[in-house]
Amino acid sequence: MCEVMPTINEGDPLGPQHGADADANFEQLMVNMLDEREKLLESLRESQETLVATQGRLQDALHERDQLQRHLNSALPQEFATLTRELSMCREQLLEREEEISELKAERNNTRLLLEHLECLVSRHERSLRMTVVKRQAQSPSGVSSEVEVLKALKSLFEHHKALDEKVRERLRAALERVTTLEEQLAGAHQQVSALQQGAGGQDGAAEEGTAPLGLKRLWKDDAGRLQELQELLEKQNFELSQARERLATLTAAVLELEEDLSTARRDLIKSEELSSKHQRDLREALAQKEDMEERITTLEKRYLAAQREATSIHDLNDKLENELANKESLHRQCEEKARHLQELLELSEQKLQQTLRRAETLPEVEVELAQRIAALTKAEERHGNVEELLRQLEGQLEERDQELARVRQRERMNEDHSKRLADTVDRLLSESNERLQLHLKERMAALEEKPWSVSRGCGWASGAIEVPSRQRGSPGGCEPPPSPGPGLGYTVTATGDQDTAQGWGRPAKKRALQALLCLSCGPPGPCPCPAA
Repeated sequence: MCEVMPTINEGDPLGPQHGADADANFEQLMVNMLDEREKLLESLRESQETLVATQGRLQDALHERDQLQRHLNSALPQEFATLTRELSMCREQLLEREEEISELKAERNNTRLLLEHLECLVSRHERSLRMTVVKRQAQSPSGVSSEVEVLKALKSLFEHHKALDEKVRERLRAALERVTTLEEQLAGAHQQVSALQQGAGGQDGAAEEGTAPLGLKRLWKDDAGRLQELQELLEKQNFELSQARERLATLTAAVLELEEDLSTARRDLIKSEELSSKHQRDLREALAQKEDMEERITTLEKRYLAAQREATSIHDLNDKLENELANKESLHRQCEEKARHLQELLELSEQKLQQTLRRAETLPEVEVELAQRIAALTKAEERHGNVEELLRQLEGQLEERDQELARVRQRERMNEDHSKRLADTVDRLLSESNERLQLHLKERMAALEEKPWSVSRGCGWASGAIEVPSRQRGSPGGCEPPPSPGPGLGYTVTATGDQDTAQGWGRPAKKRALQALLCLSCGPPGPCPCPAA
């Protein structure tokens, strides 16, 4: 009758994701279920003890019945049909009592089986609750079938108890009717005995008054002896009938006690049914709480999946931004390479300018070519300015990307260090080129000192024009007037590590120097006819 419920496997502990409150509620529910199970077991033990007591009483009744049967068999006179009839009736009553006892035994067995079934159900629910963490299989109808089975068993048990009560009442009614009939028969027998005694007394009086013969007197004496024997037998029969009544009363009392035990067992069954219904309600509540916990777990899993998707999207965005940063870095490298290329072109133009300066000493026809070269240089400077503007724009974009990408600041710092090193190398290269230009100009000025004073004046004015931008960038006060050229023409072009100074030498100062060199062909001393820079 006891079927073990299917084992409910435990899931992956998503405990950390379920919460401490839900775990505490579930543990409290488990403790309450165990307490109720202990109470139910105690009630079952009490009912078993009562059943054992009733069984002992039934055994005592059977023992008394056997003793009564032996006593009746030993003390029963076999001459009287009435006593045999009464004995047969008592036997029938005893058989009925035996049937009732057998029915009570069957009922006791049924109650024991029902209690065992209830205990198995309780143990089954306890195991399932202890082993359950995740949801039980919703499709398995084991729990529903067990509940239906319990309800059907209880219903059949109550119907059986009702039928037994009706049978016991009918048998008691039949026994009372039989007792009344026996009492009526006994009263009739008493009347017959009294009538015989009266008749015997009347016959004795008539014999004493008349003169009857001796044979008749002897007959009357024999009849009186027989009447005395009959009276003694009747008294014995009455005594045995009273004993049988007493035994019947004791049996009825035992039957009443058994009925009381049956009512107590019935009440215990009702209590056990109430406990089982309460246990089923608790089980339903536990299942509902379990379903709520599973819903919470599903919501947490959905949130976890959403967070995981967001994390993947953020990683993708980070990779995209890193790719964009790499592209910008490659563009920055390309711009730096273009700047180096333009710097090389500038150096080549400076070399060509030096060659044109050498040719200007002996070839006055070079002025047109110099003007063309100046225009080319201005165009190159404009291109260089455009490249610098592009570099500034790229740097602005890089700064904006740096503000957007806080996670890649370390790479940006490395890029800044790299750009600083590149700027230092560019400054160093520009300073070296400036020094070379200064040496070249010193050599040229030393060569020009041998020329007339007008040529020296023009060169001094050119050197003053060259020193102006360097002093403008070196002094915070503004522009200083160029120094008047002395007879020695001793001037120096300061080469600083500043990138702006190198760029200033590459833009307007070079133009002024070229214009000053062009002024060498302006004839006698006086104001220069060339346009001012």
